[in-house]
Amino acid sequence: MDLAVIGSSLLDLIQDGGGYVAASPPLRPEPVRGIRTLALEVLPDGSRLGELVKLVTSGDIPLRVADVYPFADAATAHERLAQGGVRGGVVIVP
Repeated sequence: MDLAVIGSSLLDLIQDGGGYVAASPPLRPEPVRGIRTLALEVLPDGSRLGELVKLVTSGDIPLRVADVYPFADAATAHERLAQGGVRGGVVIVP
């Protein structure tokens, strides 16, 4: 699954007959060597997003947040991610 949007160069790392999933349909490379290529297609759905917000707020879906940084400290947040070993998301708030 190519969520980093690296692209078709990743196909070189997939064995013949394997599978590749792109982050969106326009980023889906042409199949080669029997590799199946698919693409995620996400459509906006405000009501379902609202349901997810309720589940997160109630604690039914726990979020793992490593650190929260104000926007002014965005560079520090990125440096923290670059150090590695972060368990959870790094959140930057306005």
